[in-house]
Amino acid sequence: MKLFSLFTRKAGTTSDTADTKPPAEYEGMVTHVNDEYVAGWAWNRAQPDEVVEVLAETGGSTKRVRADRSLYMLLKKRMGSGNHSFKIRYAALGMPADGR
Repeated sequence: MKLFSLFTRKAGTTSDTADTKPPAEYEGMVTHVNDEYVAGWAWNRAQPDEVVEVLAETGGSTKRVRADRSLYMLLKKRMGSGNHSFKIRYAALGMPADGR
């Protein structure tokens, strides 16, 4: 299973000119793996208010999830608003609950 590709889509916008945005500086980490889900955080350091989407792939199934959930640890580390966490349930990928 390939877990996670990061890409962005600014919420509420349909087009941005490439020359007005600084180069992306993506960072992320998987922080929890259990029998029901995988969770973590992802953000673009160059655009801290931008919503980053996480793409989970397994077999022929893919799922996009917005990394926009609040996580106090991120706020405490001054990572933008702290709203950069995600959770992907295995069932959403059509996988058994244990992720295998």
